[in-house]
Amino acid sequence: MRARGGSASVELALILPLFLVLVVGLADGAWLFYHHGVLSRALRSGCRAGAVVAAVGDPETTASAAIEALLTEWHYACPGDEVCVPEVAIITDAQDRDVLTCRLSVPFQGLTGMVLPVGALRLTAATRVHVEQWEHP
Repeated sequence: MRARGGSASVELALILPLFLVLVVGLADGAWLFYHHGVLSRALRSGCRAGAVVAAVGDPETTASAAIEALLTEWHYACPGDEVCVPEVAIITDAQDRDVLTCRLSVPFQGLTGMVLPVGALRLTAATRVHVEQWEHP
């Protein structure tokens, strides 16, 4: 009979790199979904804050400030040297109503850079809300 010593080490050497790529890929994927969730929640809440303004208020400025304040409050910093500035605009829909559109696109920076190359992916979130202006009594 031949000695089989060392076969477990060879099997580990073959399987370990694949296992590590899988674990790191799952971590990067979870990081991606977490950041997309933060951006989506900030955008949705900020856009809603801008859509429900007093008649003398400016929906675009209010929404932009609310989005930036939420990102700061949640300690979200844009990767690299970019600044998280949302694109906010008012459009008129087919029923002649004002619609506030908010969009934010930032580069995604993975945890490790092993699975997703740095700067290869941008996270984008967008939402639309009908503007509801009200007057103080």
